Amino acid sequence: MRTELEQEASNTREFLKYIFQELLRRAPIRMGKLIEIQIRENATPFPEFTEDILNGNKDGKSAKKISDTDERSSKKFVALTHCLRTTFKPHCAIQVPAIESTDPLGVSIPFIVLDPERVYQEAAKLGLNIPVPHLSDRGYSFSAAVFSEKPPQIEWGGKVLPVKYSSKQFYVCRQAFQKPLGVDVSWDEVASLIDDLADGKMETREKSVYWAVRSLNKRAEQTLTRNVFKWRQHSFSRIL
Repeated sequence: MRTELEQEASNTREFLKYIFQELLRRAPIRMGKLIEIQIRENATPFPEFTEDILNGNKDGKSAKKISDTDERSSKKFVALTHCLRTTFKPHCAIQVPAIESTDPLGVSIPFIVLDPERVYQEAAKLGLNIPVPHLSDRGYSFSAAVFSEKPPQIEWGGKVLPVKYSSKQFYVCRQAFQKPLGVDVSWDEVASLIDDLADGKMETREKSVYWAVRSLNKRAEQTLTRNVFKWRQHSFSRIL
């Protein structure tokens, strides 16, 4: 009998959301921190599995007898472990999970945090209301930065970073702060905003948006003591 974990199933999405909620509940999240999470069928959110009794044989003539509970649980456990290691790489490492019960299946999963900021960003993409990581040795706080247009500025931790009105940095902030923490903003979203307001008299390119983000981060490091954004290929996201 073949057992597969359905990555796109609603039950699986709720399960992954639950895992992130449990990680956030153990905040502050620091690099190297060990967080053990227990899951159990019919008690906590649990992923969706497909158990192919027919093994691909449509007429059912060669269908095998349904496996015993231990064998079915073992196959679910293998699929679950693979899913978690694939999903949480590279922001968490997962040590060997332990089966605590087989009927219903219960598993203890040890997570080791490798990239705290990435954990928060991925959780934000799932719609979770998350704070900025609190790392006292790096001056982090649980309060998120706030962008205002009148006057144009970024406020965080009692500090203020002025932003020139109608500049590329201003429109970077306007677009980014409309989205939740950690959610990607494509460079062309900012470019379209700038060009539309210029009545077609400008053609903003990706390099211009990149340098606006980089310049903001450089100023933020001096004033707020940390970066506001993280640039990825063709996009960026808010990390403060």
